[in-house]
Amino acid sequence: MLSLIFYGGIYLMIAINPRSQLHNYPKAIREAVPPKTRSETALTLAVGLPVLLLVTVYVIGVSIMRGQADPASYFAVFGHWLAVQVGLCAVDLLICDYLIFCTITPRFLVIPGTQGHPAYQDKRIQTRTIPQMLIVAPVLAAVCSLTYFLQ
Repeated sequence: MLSLIFYGGIYLMIAINPRSQLHNYPKAIREAVPPKTRSETALTLAVGLPVLLLVTVYVIGVSIMRGQADPASYFAVFGHWLAVQVGLCAVDLLICDYLIFCTITPRFLVIPGTQGHPAYQDKRIQTRTIPQMLIVAPVLAAVCSLTYFLQ
């Protein structure tokens, strides 16, 4: 459910204007087009912030409801948050990046002027998700502490 909300919002932004997510495209594609305009940055914020807020409220709400029904230890709450993060990263890497972006490459994902660019099929670029999982661990611990305290 969480992946549907989060990646649904991202794909909505891309369907409206693929350049709204230009910062998430491979470097070779970003270099082939002009930088984002102010209106494209505004679109990223206008759609992205509500989606991010919805995801955050959803995860915290589920964690708190779960904790109220069955008070959990700090490590159980941390495990829940870790599972959420790993799940999001797995969906991002395997479904969004490898399958949809690199293999299927629907037309709405292609930024005008970059049709046929080889970076769209380069799966090595997409492995950037793996180190991000390690970087997010301290943030995950802080959010877990907040959730545990709110229980």
